[in-house]
This record gives sequence, structure tokens and C-alpha cells, in this order.
Amino acid sequence: MRKRERPRRGLIASGVVVVLVCVLAAALVYQREGGKVSVIKVAKAVPVGHKIEPGDLTTAQMASNDIPAFAGSHMDQVYGKVAAVGLVPGEILNAAMVTDKPATPPGYVVAGVSLKAGQLPAGGVSAGDQVMVILLPAQSAVASSGGTATVLENSARVMDSASTPDGTGSVVSLLIPKTDAAQLAQANNAGLVSLSQVPAS
Repeated sequence: MRKRERPRRGLIASGVVVVLVCVLAAALVYQREGGKVSVIKVAKAVPVGHKIEPGDLTTAQMASNDIPAFAGSHMDQVYGKVAAVGLVPGEILNAAMVTDKPATPPGYVVAGVSLKAGQLPAGGVSAGDQVMVILLPAQSAVASSGGTATVLENSARVMDSASTPDGTGSVVSLLIPKTDAAQLAQANNAGLVSLSQVPAS
């Protein structure tokens, strides 16, 4: 019985030695690399509101102490996101610096308009569509001088769209220049706004 146990004990001892050697080797590698991990770094300036593309980012080695950064292996998950703040070359990217929603560019506002059937395409509009914003003449103007419609925006981006609670119309959020917001609000209050879908640029 004792002769049979000796080879087994020898194998166990050898296994323990191998495990210890592997642990020590891993520790040495970790120490040599300074305990660093790969993170995503900004390669070139990206303005707020712009989509992040390949070439905007690179990777860097950084000490692995609880840093709120994207791992270097997650680069593909960041492409297509929008810069929530201006990204500066050399800074480490973290989740608070990007968003899945388009940001409002400087000089623009998101304005809502309430539309009835006939004031937008039959199929409605969806986020991301480009539309022409048309201001309709008041009935009094048409009656007195034959007033005509005017184009406020040749191409405005639809940020969101939803049906009204009673289902008789739609509420559409549009990205427009800040300088046109008051005029759009006045026309919308009078029910004189119409949207026509245009091809995306």
C-alpha cells in the first residue's frame, strides 16, 4: 500500500510546484509592466456633438487602480457614440464624456411643434429624419392679400416624434438655429407649421 501512495504523493507535490511557478511568473510580469492596463485615449480633438470615429481614439497603458475609464478592448463599443463634451487629445476617455444621444450643437435649440394631419407626411416622421419647416400664412392674410407660405428651415433634423395623447396629431422635436426659435414658436402657437420630409444630406 505504501509503495502505491508514494508516486501519487510525488505527482501532487510536482503539481503544487508547477502552480507556484506559474503564480510567481505572473507576479513578475505584472510587476515589470507596473500593474498597468490598457485604456482608451483621445487621439485628436472631437467637438461636442460629433460622432466618434476610428482615428479619433487610441489606447494607452495606465495604472490599474479603480479608474473610471473605458478598457482598451472596448474601442468598437465607443465608435458611433457622440461626444458629450469637447474631447481633448491626450485625455483618458470615460463614460461621462460620451453619450448615445445627439448633443445640441452651440447656437441651436431643440424646439417642439404640434402638428395635425396634413401638416406632416402621412407616415409621420422619426428621429434622424431631415425635414423642411414651412410656415403657413394665416387665413386672414390669405383672404386679404393671398399670403403665401414661407420656408423657415430647408433642412432641420427631427430629434424625436410622438403621437398626441388623443391620437389626432403629433408632437415633433426639431433641431433648429436658436435665432429661429421665437418665429417657430409663434407660428406653432397659431397652428401654422408644416413639415415636408427631405432626403438626408
